[in-house]
Amino acid sequence: MTYTVYADLLLASNFIMDVLLLWLLRRMMRLEARKWGLAPAALLGALYALATAVFPLPAPLEAFFTYAGVSVLMVLAAFRIRGRGELFKAVAGLYMASCLMAGVMELLAFSGLLFKPWMFAAVPGSLFFVVFLWDQTLAGAAKNGHLYQVEVTYRGQMGRFVGFLDTGNRLTEPVSGKPVCILSAESAGGLFSALDGVLYIPFRSVGKEGGVLPAVRAERMEVEKEGVRLVVEAPYIAFSKEALSRDNTYQMLLNEGIWM
Repeated sequence: MTYTVYADLLLASNFIMDVLLLWLLRRMMRLEARKWGLAPAALLGALYALATAVFPLPAPLEAFFTYAGVSVLMVLAAFRIRGRGELFKAVAGLYMASCLMAGVMELLAFSGLLFKPWMFAAVPGSLFFVVFLWDQTLAGAAKNGHLYQVEVTYRGQMGRFVGFLDTGNRLTEPVSGKPVCILSAESAGGLFSALDGVLYIPFRSVGKEGGVLPAVRAERMEVEKEGVRLVVEAPYIAFSKEALSRDNTYQMLLNEGIWM
């Protein structure tokens, strides 16, 4: 059986798909592209696809060159890679991006859009949708990864809250310099209904004028996540009149200084 290979179409289609793949990889993994962009790496992949179409290789040899050769060269040509670990992750990410791309193309083919005139708009649109889902997944994972179960003991009573580790919270008590955690006043409930030894912590925030937050020194605070427990003796707890999260996912902002 004889096959006719249209080199120009094969080269162009693979070049376009490789550019989209590399763009998707850069977007997913926040990689730094080289100053000349992704085109040389995409051209390398397209030339390899053309070469294997014209001069077929045995399956094991083609797999070796594809997965251990050309993919690595494409990643190195497209991005500034720092170290073997980042190279391995980038190559693995390229395969992941390929799987996502294949899924998008399969969906378009199933829906009949793949062979329609507007497919050129449907493919980039689908990729932007995949990126959106990826970003939302990462944001959710990062958010959940920073959530902790918190138990605060004050005047012999204990309250339980969900705390969010806020790496931007560097609020400290001005005299001792110790870190201050922030609790939503609405969520404080009866635990802090009667406050003793109230002090005021000055603060500044982006887009707002500076002010002060009322605070107390609790007896004890325990922070736990996945069986790992941190005990903080005599922590400073400040109170915010505003809700700390829109959906009440967490009621407390943990200061990263409590781990130091």
